[in-house]
Amino acid sequence: MKKTHFLTFVAILAFIFAAETGNNSGWTATVNAQGLVFTSIKMDPSWTAIADGQSMQFSATALDQSGNPMVTQPTFFWSVDNPTQGAVNQNGLFTPLSNGQMTIYAKADNKMGTAHITVTPATEPTIKSVEVSPLNANIGLGGTLQFTATAFDQNWTALDTQPLFSWSLNNSAIGSIDPASGLFTALAPGMVMLTASSIKGAATWMGTANVTIQNAPPVLAKINVAPPNPLISSGTTRQFSTETLDQYGNPINVFVTWSSDNQSVGTVDPISGLLTGIAPGTANVTAASGSISGSAPFTVQNAPPVVTTLNVSPSNPSISVGSAQQFSAISLDQYGDPITANISWTQGNKAVGKIDQNGLFFGENPGTTTITASSGTVSAKIEISVSPLVMPLAGTNDSGDLSLQELGIVSVAKDKITILAKTSTDSDANFLLGTNKNNVRKNKKKIARGTDGATGSEHTFVFSGLRKNKNHYWKLVFEKPDGSQKMETAIFRTKTLKK
Repeated sequence: MKKTHFLTFVAILAFIFAAETGNNSGWTATVNAQGLVFTSIKMDPSWTAIADGQSMQFSATALDQSGNPMVTQPTFFWSVDNPTQGAVNQNGLFTPLSNGQMTIYAKADNKMGTAHITVTPATEPTIKSVEVSPLNANIGLGGTLQFTATAFDQNWTALDTQPLFSWSLNNSAIGSIDPASGLFTALAPGMVMLTASSIKGAATWMGTANVTIQNAPPVLAKINVAPPNPLISSGTTRQFSTETLDQYGNPINVFVTWSSDNQSVGTVDPISGLLTGIAPGTANVTAASGSISGSAPFTVQNAPPVVTTLNVSPSNPSISVGSAQQFSAISLDQYGDPITANISWTQGNKAVGKIDQNGLFFGENPGTTTITASSGTVSAKIEISVSPLVMPLAGTNDSGDLSLQELGIVSVAKDKITILAKTSTDSDANFLLGTNKNNVRKNKKKIARGTDGATGSEHTFVFSGLRKNKNHYWKLVFEKPDGSQKMETAIFRTKTLKK
């Protein structure tokens, strides 16, 4: 089993409350272990022309800096420069809507490949020849044989809409033929020529075939099994079919039964001929009718690896408001081996926090939310709990019986910070807020001041209208209603979110 290994370097943005200053940024870069870089896109075909009413399949290949195909191909986004003239689906199949020249685009990872196509008016097909099948046939006395006729145009291409044919024989004593369907019946030994004719206006097109009638009635002589040597994966199925021929080489309708000579490799339905791969190996499937049989070998291989399991870590973590948690997911195939896969991340309760497509979760409000990692139809879920951020009580100036019992950040957003404080007794509460620690310490005029608007032992402060992704410094001041005792907290730093 081949595995592609990638070296991924990830710098993770997190919120750090203890540092004084600093800028944080995040970046992710993925480089192939062999130094191969996705450089360009090759289109096939790069230029072509079709007639109106036809379609064209385009393909795109990602190339590295040496012009070689990348081992892992990206998903391409297909488009056409003029959607009123044509359409291309996300598999690269182009369908014209009108005549003219158009450009087809395939895009992936900020790279783009182009191809050009010209759509010309469709030409009316003209019948140039008629072919009858089978061309030369042998049949037993009393047997029947179905003939068909096909009209070809000037390009020797079978017409999409076939004309009606009438059938006739040059000797009605040897056999008979249905003039509408072409079903021939052998009446006497000998040779007869049959003709399929189509008339349009003054033009007549004809095709002929010969039939030899033998004295012996048709019996099964040969069974051909198809496909002749298929390769299937374990756990998948493949339909077998037969061609049963009489002694004259003509099709004959008989019932066959199916069997496998090694059912540990593959089993086959005895009636339908549907093969099911069981385990890697080679065996034979046989179709039999009476003493006549036909066989075909088949090979079963392990199914290609696909993602069947995602393991997400850490399991059910708990963080504080304003903190970040990095999640990771390991993808396993049906054999329990690691496999490279694209992982997408989502969360249930978006009010609690946000997760990006690198699996980095930011806690914004207290609560619990479900984190889901997905790859195709496979997914795994865990829960994360976000609790208020409890700030250290050290640094407060207790005064008498007025002391700080609890201090915590309830929520952090890109423009707002909510703080909860509890004191030992009723008090008035005020705050100072600024972007500079010294300004808050010296109580300068350009900092913001305010109160929570309530007197009591529990106070909620809401700092709103803040700049996103910035450090904000604050401290709280408490005073007993009679002014007899006063205390203040240390200066804290809290950073708002990016988005």
